[in-house]
Amino acid sequence: MTTAPFKNSFVDRLLAEGEAKGKAEGEAKGLAEGEAKGKAEGEAKGLAEGKAEGEARVVLRVLSARGLGVPAEIRQRVLSCADTTQLEAWADRAATAVTLDDVFGT
Repeated sequence: MTTAPFKNSFVDRLLAEGEAKGKAEGEAKGLAEGEAKGKAEGEAKGLAEGKAEGEARVVLRVLSARGLGVPAEIRQRVLSCADTTQLEAWADRAATAVTLDDVFGT
């Protein structure tokens, strides 16, 4: 004797609703986590770019204040640099430099 699997429309409906709810919550959670991660990464990138831009402006201001003319080529090199460690080193050297070669070794 074989028995047919138990079928109940109420149970089937509850299971389907639970599955749909779980899927929707999972998708919503995944989207929220993705948005949060993207936002955090975007903010971090923006802060890093802002810091590099500020450091570059400091280098150029110090050189200008010390009376050292900055050619367009070096100005572009400084403004396009995203390495804050390098920019900080240039700023430190610019504070005591007598020539641009003292800062950039060009």
